[in-house]
Amino acid sequence: MSDEVLQLGDWGYFLVAISWIFVLISFVFSAYATWAGWADQTAARERGADSAALKSRRIILLLTIMCMWSFTAISVCDAIGLPHFVSQKESGLEGSWDSWETNWEHSAPSYLMWNIFWAVAKVNLYMVYLYRIYVVAQETKYSAQSVLYYVAMALIVCQFVCLALWVYYYNISWYVFDEWAEDQYDSLTAISWSILALDVAISVLLIWIYLKSIQNLFRSLPDDALQMDNIKVTGGATDTATQENGAGDADNDEKSKPQKGWDAHEQELVHTVTRLFVCAMVSFCSSVFYQLLFGIAITEEFYGSHTHTAFYYFSFTWNVDSTLNVICLFLSLSIGKNLYGSLCKCDACCFRNIQKFTK
Repeated sequence: MSDEVLQLGDWGYFLVAISWIFVLISFVFSAYATWAGWADQTAARERGADSAALKSRRIILLLTIMCMWSFTAISVCDAIGLPHFVSQKESGLEGSWDSWETNWEHSAPSYLMWNIFWAVAKVNLYMVYLYRIYVVAQETKYSAQSVLYYVAMALIVCQFVCLALWVYYYNISWYVFDEWAEDQYDSLTAISWSILALDVAISVLLIWIYLKSIQNLFRSLPDDALQMDNIKVTGGATDTATQENGAGDADNDEKSKPQKGWDAHEQELVHTVTRLFVCAMVSFCSSVFYQLLFGIAITEEFYGSHTHTAFYYFSFTWNVDSTLNVICLFLSLSIGKNLYGSLCKCDACCFRNIQKFTK
């Protein structure tokens, strides 16, 4: 029938099956980033790197690792809670409340933790990318206006407040205090769409900060420097790794010589900002997309029927977004540059678009 809606049994158990695959992928990337990041930090300290630079690298590493593990925890909570939800839906909610595998209360703790980790990871994600561009451009003439950073911080604080309200109204008030207000549905719907609006606003502002920082760099250089032949973008992972890590030999010294119109710091800045920009764009687009699905699903759940459409069930693939964010965070680190250079071919395209934007 044309008006037939999707039933969970069509793909519910498929979601259960692949949920642990995303857990494994996220865990491997997070564990390797923790080990390799600590080893890289130790090596930089042994080389006698500048103490201020070491401190910034340590803060970046800690923020990024914490964010990666938060997204991994989201996937774990999904993998634990989803089987209960699927079993409950398949049972038709009748005569099954005494059965452990179909009892909603057994999945409630996992989704309480899911929402807590989701709130922490979302705010941390924005903080990571905001702090990364601040560190890259700080104390230089290439940084964006300071007011943009303050506005971004204010929006992130508002986002955290909305996320905290969501966790309270959706999980804590019911699961902990056994309270459910009459306007609970209205409040939760408004909060979910407010989170989406803030997602869009923060993402656009952070992208603008990235563009303004690299635009200031481009405008400070001669016109003949703004050519793809004068800066290696897609091939810069190996060349700039030496510069960032402070190590080098005779061969690498020849490779890392500044291109025409560019000094070593400017080349490093372009490589780093371009990589961060690509990773941030993927993360932000994924987050906004899934938050939009979430808003639709919540509105449908609260004001629709017990039989949901594909929009509702597709929102249960949120571990795709979590895993994608873990991978992007890994690629944004210096330890992920080689993998980034192999997987991502977007640098040259981003460079040309920013170059046009600058002109």
